[in-house]
Amino acid sequence: MKKKHDTNTASQKKPSQILFVVLFLILGVLFGIVSSVLEINYDHLLISLLVVYLTFFVQIIIHELGHFVVGKILGYRFIFLRLGPVSIETKNGKLKVFVKRNKGYGGACGMLPPQEGIPLKRQLWFYAGGSIFNILTLIPLLGIIFSHPSVLVFSISITATLCTTFIVLLNLWPVSSSNHPNDGKIIFGILAASPLAADLVQETNLSAALASGKRPSELMIEPLDEKRLTTIDSSITLNLLNIHFFKALDSDDFQSLARYIFVFENNLENSLSFNAVPMNYELIYYYSAINNNKEQAEKYYTRINTHLVADQDINGRRVLAAYEFYINNNPKKARQYCLEGLASFNNFPLKGQAVMEKALLTKLLSEIDKS
Repeated sequence: MKKKHDTNTASQKKPSQILFVVLFLILGVLFGIVSSVLEINYDHLLISLLVVYLTFFVQIIIHELGHFVVGKILGYRFIFLRLGPVSIETKNGKLKVFVKRNKGYGGACGMLPPQEGIPLKRQLWFYAGGSIFNILTLIPLLGIIFSHPSVLVFSISITATLCTTFIVLLNLWPVSSSNHPNDGKIIFGILAASPLAADLVQETNLSAALASGKRPSELMIEPLDEKRLTTIDSSITLNLLNIHFFKALDSDDFQSLARYIFVFENNLENSLSFNAVPMNYELIYYYSAINNNKEQAEKYYTRINTHLVADQDINGRRVLAAYEFYINNNPKKARQYCLEGLASFNNFPLKGQAVMEKALLTKLLSEIDKS
């Protein structure tokens, strides 16, 4: 099972790496040709290299803002916006800014679909929003180029245009980075009605149901079969699996929980940080409250303890309370975390999950009081 996963992950990484190298080489050749034709001197070249860096930085911001703006137009609810090491998130009903290490991406925009759901073809616009905003920035750049500016301004505009085009192509070419499909893979998957699109539909609808107040145990979904669990090929499927995990947790389906935990562990190292964090949470909780494996609980707690302690949402407090009670044997601190979690109940965006979290915290409080 582990071997299949590793082979599959390696095959996913290769196309995206080759694409990046090819596009970067093309960008370098075009830049060299332009520099030669225009006889750009060394000083101009240094300025152009600075422009390359700034263009990538600015276009990442524009790209993620594009997803955000289109998402708001479609009725999505804001969850987080990550630009390099800066993360803007809604935590316990408040907007907070963090600086944290990213893994495998320059930017990301996390939004929750409307509670009533959203048609798949309309979701396409959300995933295309970033590239649309990048393409729009080419209009003023081309305007500068064709206005016959000085050689320096012309070379800077050409450099910015080439870098922007590179970013657009990189985002729209259908590949995956680690197990995370880029915008292009999702867009073409929607157009081709691929299995990835089917997972996206289910994940979106289930998230909308949770947001509307439906408890995980009430969701009408069947456990994933063994074949699906051995071929997790995208972060969308992992998000879907996370919802399956909550349904099993809310239904006391311990056999399914063990299967899902095994998959989380096999996919953890190859997941982007915003996918890995919720998996780490549930690994800590499972090995604290259900499996009672101190070694494993401490292993995953050590990885994200700083992030977890700072998380005041009800799910983070549930994980911390379980860890303190079952692993650290600290009922006083566990009780404090339980009460803090219950106090944040109304601020959690997924109301149905919050109901489950409240039930788990109430049950843990009862155990604490009996100890």
